[in-house]
Amino acid sequence: MADNEKKKKSNKGKAAFMFAFAATVLSSRAASAAASAAPANNEDFDNLTTSSTEQDIGSNPDYQRVDSNVYIASDSARTVNAFNKALGVTRNYAVYAKNLETFHVEGNVAVEKTSCLDVFNSNVVAHSGVGNGVYTLYIDKLPADPNIRIGIDGDTKYELVLGFDYEEIEVDNGTGKGIRVGGVDYKIECSGKASQLTIRSATKDDKFANINDTLDGVAGAGQALIDSTDFSAEDSANALSNAVMAIQRGEVKSGQTMIVNVHANDIPSNAANIRALLKGNNGVKVIINVITDSSTREINFGEVADDTWLKSGQNVVFNFGTYTGKVTTALNSGTFACAYADFENSGVVSGSVIATNIKMDNEIHQITPADEPGDEDDTPEPDVDPTPDDPDADTDTDTDTDTDTDTDTDTDTDTDTDTDTENKTHKDPDPD
Repeated sequence: MADNEKKKKSNKGKAAFMFAFAATVLSSRAASAAASAAPANNEDFDNLTTSSTEQDIGSNPDYQRVDSNVYIASDSARTVNAFNKALGVTRNYAVYAKNLETFHVEGNVAVEKTSCLDVFNSNVVAHSGVGNGVYTLYIDKLPADPNIRIGIDGDTKYELVLGFDYEEIEVDNGTGKGIRVGGVDYKIECSGKASQLTIRSATKDDKFANINDTLDGVAGAGQALIDSTDFSAEDSANALSNAVMAIQRGEVKSGQTMIVNVHANDIPSNAANIRALLKGNNGVKVIINVITDSSTREINFGEVADDTWLKSGQNVVFNFGTYTGKVTTALNSGTFACAYADFENSGVVSGSVIATNIKMDNEIHQITPADEPGDEDDTPEPDVDPTPDDPDADTDTDTDTDTDTDTDTDTDTDTDTDTDTENKTHKDPDPD
């Protein structure tokens, strides 16, 4: 179905998009400038404190500026809603990627290709990481390993969806199942519960099978979100601590969405603040925009979390936009939206990973984030492909993107704002 090569485009590919939307962007900026001259309308920012509504709202009226690099999004913020929409089809997966080199996954999987499939749900069921009792495994191309392991807990059911031609066979006197492809038999270990495993072919109605389009949508909408708020490179080192304090002071409340802009260089020195946002977000939906530039080759989070089933981490999304480098982490939590990147974990990740290539040196435990309200798709979208920055190119991260992905929530975006990022490192000691 999908091409296995990572999607990369030259920056020259942006020219047509930028020209076509020039008038719209200029008009939008003029409107934003006029709106930023006055305090934000309370109706657009429900439950904000008086002090926060008096703050400068920056260049985009959809966002209330709480502190440098920290914003609260209104319910009508189009770039946030478009990003949530793009994430919609991935929301119920522990792993969503083109290529998976697996160690062990606890949850749903959708991949084009995997070296082997090793999936269990016993711990996910015990910790209520997935709620509907039916698990989906999608593989577009035949695994290299002829042994497929599916651990089925209790009375839950698994659906194995295949993107290639096969013949279903019985193994172990009917207690197991398998598939035959090109004369080769693939045995599916399913805990002796063959009756709880369904094997079928992918159809055009399976949105999770459109992996290339979905990754493009997540990357494009993520980059548009990054570009929609002002970023101060000088204040990047303190952005995450400012976000923690905004929650602690009650300036942002449960159910609201907080946007935090931080440069990739400042991620390693902010482990304590990231941990605080994962554990103490008090129901606030936190989107951490990880700002990169042409010199960014790898972003290393290290060990951040202290719990392998940190359910509060479901409220935190790390947005990497069109970044095409590498993301590494040890014990961590949250949703990693790095659609064009390579992801590797040496410790347990509790949450989900959306990437081009995923190499697991430890487990990924699915903790499904709450769905965004509404799933209608009644707003037409411009037919524009996102354009990732080439990691080998000597260019700034200055990306105009939009998304053409049909996923689960009902909003769209046409707000594109340029952000030109300096590669500066600010590393303050972790706060207590």
